[in-house]
Amino acid sequence: MKVKFLGTSHGLPMNGRHCQSILIQTENGDYMIDAGAPVLDILSNEGYELTRLKAIFVTHMHSDHMMGVADIICAASWYYKDMNFKVFLPEQRGIDAIKSFCSMLLYNRYDTDRITYNLYEEGQIYDDGNFKITAYHTDHMDATSDIAYGFLAESEGKKVYITGDMHRTLKDFREQLYREKVNLLIAECAHFTPEALCNKLKKCCTDAAAVVHVFPLCGYDDFKKLEKELPFKMLYPKDGDEYEIS
Repeated sequence: MKVKFLGTSHGLPMNGRHCQSILIQTENGDYMIDAGAPVLDILSNEGYELTRLKAIFVTHMHSDHMMGVADIICAASWYYKDMNFKVFLPEQRGIDAIKSFCSMLLYNRYDTDRITYNLYEEGQIYDDGNFKITAYHTDHMDATSDIAYGFLAESEGKKVYITGDMHRTLKDFREQLYREKVNLLIAECAHFTPEALCNKLKKCCTDAAAVVHVFPLCGYDDFKKLEKELPFKMLYPKDGDEYEIS
């Protein structure tokens, strides 16, 4: 299993970083966690074979996590007729909006048989025999009626946990990570301090942790000062970086 960081910025692109998108690559296909724009441009510029994409999972309905979904749907509809993939969204209004938007862009001629939309809730939401994903609710958007999740991805005997965006107090940090081993933990750090996150991370059972979605960017310097307190390897991925889980 490989994890490729397509976009690592916070709510806006900046300093060579695009909005958040993570590609999990396996021998039998690839899976995207969040699709911040311009993820299609990034993949196309790298010569990525889009037919490898099996599913897109969106953690929550904020623009920096999902504005690239429509681009991929349109590309599949117009140009890549052999693409077959599923889109997982946490709110029905998000599904309705994307379907309506893409229908307008494509003059009502896109192929819904090859692109399916799925509304998900907490719990296991996908298992194709090669890749399994389980959603865990977060309180990132508790001030509104909107819903947000983190994901546990499992494939080829490996586990990756993506926190998704969390509450500013970190009250929703998944404490099962203190007891349940993962091979890689990917955590955001735009809504609280690096110190607060490190206090949670130091208790986790993982081989490595990667921080993304960092704001302000000086937070990376803070993490490098704090990483000696952590009992595992820290990663500070930039756009385009890959991490192989062996």
